[in-house]
Amino acid sequence: MPAQPIKPVFVSSSVSGKSITVSWVEPSYTGGISIIRYDLWIDNGSGEWPSTPISFIPSILGSTYQNIFTLLKAGGNYLVRVVAVNNVGSSIPSEVSYFVCADKPTAPLTPILESTTITSISIAWN
Repeated sequence: MPAQPIKPVFVSSSVSGKSITVSWVEPSYTGGISIIRYDLWIDNGSGEWPSTPISFIPSILGSTYQNIFTLLKAGGNYLVRVVAVNNVGSSIPSEVSYFVCADKPTAPLTPILESTTITSISIAWN
């Protein structure tokens, strides 16, 4: 059976797209045969795992893979883990990664000089 995969890492997320993109790498040991699929687990945002995983079948064998989880709740916190599967069996699940379905905030407006003294400067921004 394959070795335990390293936990998935954050690539991007989108509130408007209600999605999180994660990546993971092939386990260091595949059991001597190719990985046929990865079982991806994402909780429902409340810490409950689904009864069945999302099957990810690599179209091109490589060492790094990505998946986009969609139809998520904006601002929701999600747990994600990966299981590698070959023809012998399944690895133990990766460690869990925690992600938030959110966007980066926009940049603040340009700071405005409010006042100065000989020893200080006061600025404000929105």
